[in-house]
Amino acid sequence: MWFSKKQIKFASLFSNKIFYMYKHITFFIALVVFSACSDSIIQDTSAQKAMTQPLSVSVERMFDTRNWEKCGTFQDKLNACQIPDSIMSYLSTNDLVFLLASHPLNAICYAYDNPMVGANYIMQNFNGFSELIKRKDFAEAAIDFYEGIDYSNIEKSPHPITIRDGKGRALSFSNLAFFEMVMSTEAITKLAEDAAQLKRLEQVATEKYDQKLEQIETLGALSLVNSLKILSQTTIRTRPLPKEETDVLRKFLEQGGPIDITEVSKIVFTYKSMEQ
Repeated sequence: MWFSKKQIKFASLFSNKIFYMYKHITFFIALVVFSACSDSIIQDTSAQKAMTQPLSVSVERMFDTRNWEKCGTFQDKLNACQIPDSIMSYLSTNDLVFLLASHPLNAICYAYDNPMVGANYIMQNFNGFSELIKRKDFAEAAIDFYEGIDYSNIEKSPHPITIRDGKGRALSFSNLAFFEMVMSTEAITKLAEDAAQLKRLEQVATEKYDQKLEQIETLGALSLVNSLKILSQTTIRTRPLPKEETDVLRKFLEQGGPIDITEVSKIVFTYKSMEQ
């Protein structure tokens, strides 16, 4: 079959541990996020002013975390992450995709029992995402960015784990986990109406899944969940599935994990193997 014994072995080996790990890890992350929110990040106003001129400041400097303590509340921090209207038109779709992926508050996803709730909250409260869904090339740019991520080339030091995109820009693993959650939503897959585009997204997600398997000892089994979310969406969108299998994948997407991913893996990779 298309899926390897190694893939199913990892899915089976770790799926029973995912829920236990998830509850402990997410509780810890939530504590870190909300304690950090009180004294650590804000967009630098000088950078905002500089960016009123096109290309005068790189998008990497858009979110400047040095003055975050000036924000008193979480809502203030959320507001500080908004892109000024005066520069929105200067930003390419590729720039906006990078800014979405590097959103400073991405870790709040793990303050929720279901991280997808947190991901949707950020998406709904970030004007960069509102702008992206208006752009016809959003899906293509998002897939291009995702393809450029190389999970086989991880920087473990300094902490936290860092992975670079196709342009060599560093992103934390939590940033990329958030981005994958965004990519697994219907907001993205519905934009990728072209069958070839959905197929490409599936191929890229499969590649990332395989890269993570090679780094499973560093990234952990939870890293596979977000790749499987994307593959579940593309499988539902592109194949006529029996109702019981569709229900399994939809339940997985709605719960956002953590559930036994063995069955999900088998469904997704079985249909891919039939097309080889």
